Amino acid sequence: MPLFARKEIDSTAVLLLWKITEEESELLSLITLHTSDKERFKRFTHQNKRKEFLALRCCLSEYFGQNPEVFYTIDGKPYLSNNHFISFSHSRQYAGVMVSKAAEVGLDLELHREGILRIAHKFMRPEEDATVIEENRIAHTTYYWGAKEVMVKITGNRKLNFLKELAVKPFTYSSYQKSTGLINTKTYCKEVCLFFEKQEDLYITYGWEKT
Repeated sequence: MPLFARKEIDSTAVLLLWKITEEESELLSLITLHTSDKERFKRFTHQNKRKEFLALRCCLSEYFGQNPEVFYTIDGKPYLSNNHFISFSHSRQYAGVMVSKAAEVGLDLELHREGILRIAHKFMRPEEDATVIEENRIAHTTYYWGAKEVMVKITGNRKLNFLKELAVKPFTYSSYQKSTGLINTKTYCKEVCLFFEKQEDLYITYGWEKT
């Protein structure tokens, strides 16, 4: 299908979501892959991963009019050479890209899953957990997880400690909500704007570094 959703966050940032219903050949027909794309694409053996990769490039093509070449840091953080900041995420049949002209951004997509509760103790601080009520436990916990994934993607540092170095200003649950996050390490401290929303069965969290 074509683009599932496009949201203009502000004058500098856009969120693009793709719901993957196509076969791999259909997605390939929509874009032109760079040599580096083709090399990376070859590494994926699982069909779902291959389609997610292509759907991300389709999102970029929707925004830029063509698929720009994507580069990666040594830690795997994607970036462009055209003065735009990007973040990727995918979750089963969804793929998403956030693009900003102004600041480092992060995007996380999650589907509703009970398993998030089994790992909540690994990333939920006591003050965050105190805001969660039973009625919305899975959804609210998913938002907190998404917020910390967003902060990791903004920095590109997968070694950040979700409990000790990442904090979310506690917030009550609603289908659309916003908050702030703090990345506090021994070497730097960054504040992040965070936004949460739900579309169908998809939890969407995105944000950017405050400048």
